[in-house]
Amino acid sequence: EAHYKNIQPYFDSLKVSKAGFFRMLPGEIDEAILQASSTRIANQENAINIEIFKFYKSARTLCTPQQYALFDSLIVKQMSNRTRRSGRK
Repeated sequence: EAHYKNIQPYFDSLKVSKAGFFRMLPGEIDEAILQASSTRIANQENAINIEIFKFYKSARTLCTPQQYALFDSLIVKQMSNRTRRSGRK
């Protein structure tokens, strides 16, 4: 619960940035503005990835050493699915 409250503002900000980015489609756009907007989105996605990584790293401490391999493989699978889903949007 706390994780979602912590990370939701990151996703909200990213959503606003992406909407603004694609609102630039009509008309001419300066390449520097396009690059700056794209970099802002990449930085926001990076911040999200770091927060999610920290959350899972913290959650991993609840596992016993025997559970590490299963936990790790589940997280890799989940994040792989997340990447595929985001690529289809």
